[in-house]
This record gives sequence, C-alpha cells and structure tokens, in this order.
Amino acid sequence: MERVELSIDALAAGGDGVGRDANGRVTFVPGTAPGDRVRVRVGRVTSSYAHAELVDVIAAGPARVAATCPHVARGCGGCAWQQVARDAQLAAKQDFVERGLRALTGLRVHAIDDPCAPLGWRRRARFHVRDGAVGLYARASHAVVAIDHCPQLEPALAAAYRAVVAARPPDGELALLVNDRGEVAVATMATWPASAQLVGRAGIVAVGTAEIDLDGGRATAFDFAQASAAGNAAIRRRAVEALGAPPGADATLLELHAGGGNLTRGGRRR
Repeated sequence: MERVELSIDALAAGGDGVGRDANGRVTFVPGTAPGDRVRVRVGRVTSSYAHAELVDVIAAGPARVAATCPHVARGCGGCAWQQVARDAQLAAKQDFVERGLRALTGLRVHAIDDPCAPLGWRRRARFHVRDGAVGLYARASHAVVAIDHCPQLEPALAAAYRAVVAARPPDGELALLVNDRGEVAVATMATWPASAQLVGRAGIVAVGTAEIDLDGGRATAFDFAQASAAGNAAIRRRAVEALGAPPGADATLLELHAGGGNLTRGGRRR
C-alpha cells in the first residue's frame, strides 16, 4: 500500500483527522489531531478523497494529548477523539454546526455548551458480546475488544456494567441505561434467562423490556436518550429559554417530531 506524509488540518464529523497529501487529495486518518504531521498508509481511494491508516506521528500538533483510556492502546474504537485536547474537540463541533447552517442567512449560532466532565458522564451505552467477550468493536473492525471497565460511564453505570460482564451475557448487543437515582436498566437482543438474577445487584432494577423513570418519562435500555444527564438538562434549558414567556391559557404549543417527548416534559410550565 502507498505510504505518504501529510499534515492534519482539521477534524471530520465522523472523528477522523483530515489532511491533504502532496497532490492536494483530501485524506481521512483516524487517531490523529489537528496540527499533527503524520505518516500514513493509504487504503480506500475514490476520485475525490482517500482513507488512510496512521503509521506513526512524525511531529505532534498542539491539539494532541495522551489518551486517558487504557483500551485505546488495545485498539478499542469506542472513542474517536481520546487523542484530541478538549478545547480542540469543542472548536471542531462548533465548526460542524456553523458550516452546516451557513446557508441560513442571518442565523446566529451560540457558543457551544460544555456541561460535562471529560470522563464519567455517559448514562447510556451499548456494547457487543462475541464468543463470551464483552466490549466494543476495534477500530474499523467487527472484532470485539474485551473491556472490563469503561471510563466514559457514570459511576453507577460502570458498577452495573461490571456486574453484567461477570454474569456472562449472551452473544449479541448489550444495552445499559441509568437514571438520576442510580437505577439501571439492562437489555440484550438475545434471550438471556439468567438476566433476571441481576435485579437487585449494582443498582439494576429493570431487565429486558422493563422500563425505568428517565427525564420525567419511561425508557428501556434500548430506547434513545441523550447520552449525558447534564447535556440533556442544558438542551432543555436552552429550549425553554428560546420559547420565551409562557403562552396564554388558551394557546396551544406543539412539539413536532417529538420522539419520546423529552423537550415537552422538560419545558412543562404551570
């Protein structure tokens, strides 16, 4: 395969670093950070861009940091930006939104909120189970990297995950969800009769299709929910602020395409 050197100029929405080779071809490289000078092995090539694999970092850019999760070195693909400094991550996300909305004349995009700690904030997660190994897919692969703990999980969810792994879930998808009271729901796509024995351990109160209270509604482990409680509270607060003063008693307010009604419940006023 072709090997080239290039500089990483930006981050792509999918998580890869983006640079251009000597011929100006856009190249996407996972595991890189803005400002890096890297050597890569080119893989899939199209008429307008290429995907490449990082061989080594010739010179680290100012946005590169050491990954805090030990599973990154083992090839875990769960987090795309462990090597990117927090301020660079936020700047990239701000840029994604601004570029996506640039055609809307006169629109003002607010500065991005950052309500979560760098780690330990995720209240829902999905893992993969294959041949008894529980974890996440390796980068660009369906091979499962076995994980005994995930630093991204809320502490209560992390404790429940350890209990679930010890109980040897069946092959397939595994989902976990925790609410603000520390109650955890667990579900698998495959039949798992032994899962009922988890109830009462490590905060687990619901298994399978059973629901827990979440943000004023009810949800199973496989239902969609905002990944962090703090992030969801910020979204709700912004929605309420945007609505302004409450409408009159005879007014009707519709939340269209509401999904589970997260904003409807969060914006309820009396």
